[in-house]
Amino acid sequence: MADQDWTVVEEQDAPKQSGFDAFMAAKGAPRQHGRFSSTDIEKKAEGVEAETPEKRAAYIRRHEILDALRDGDNKPLSRALAEHHISYEQARELRRRARLTPLQDRVHNFTYAEIWRVYQVADANEKKQLKPVLRRKRALMFEKKRGEEVRDVEAQQ
Repeated sequence: MADQDWTVVEEQDAPKQSGFDAFMAAKGAPRQHGRFSSTDIEKKAEGVEAETPEKRAAYIRRHEILDALRDGDNKPLSRALAEHHISYEQARELRRRARLTPLQDRVHNFTYAEIWRVYQVADANEKKQLKPVLRRKRALMFEKKRGEEVRDVEAQQ
C-alpha cells in the first residue's frame, strides 16, 4: 500500500455520509473519496506529528496480519513472530483484535460519549456491531460510579 496524499473533499463534492463516516467527519478527520484513513484518525487521536517509514511499515504489517487472522490464516502472524517483527504481547493483542469486526476494533478506544454518537448515526448493520461495545462501555461507566455521565450522554440524543 503506497503512501498517499490525503486531501479533504469539498462539501459540495462529497457524497452524503452516514454512520461512522459521518461521525468521523464531525470530528474533523480527513477523508478521500468519502472514506477516512485510519492512520490519519489515529494521528488525530494520539496527536502524532510525523510518521516515520518504520512506523508506517509496522502499521501496514499489523493490518495485514489482522486481515489474515480474520480470514483464518495464522501464517503472517507466525512469520512476524519468527522474524521478531512483533513481540508475544503484540501477537496476543492482534489475536484479540482479530476477534472483533473492523468497526468494533476501530471504536475500541473511544469514550462512551463518542461511541454513543457513532451509534446514533449508524445504520442497522453498524448498530448490531456496536451494541456489544456500547454495553461493555456502559457497564464499565456504572462500575466506576460514573452513571450520571451515561445518563447525560443518552439524554442528549
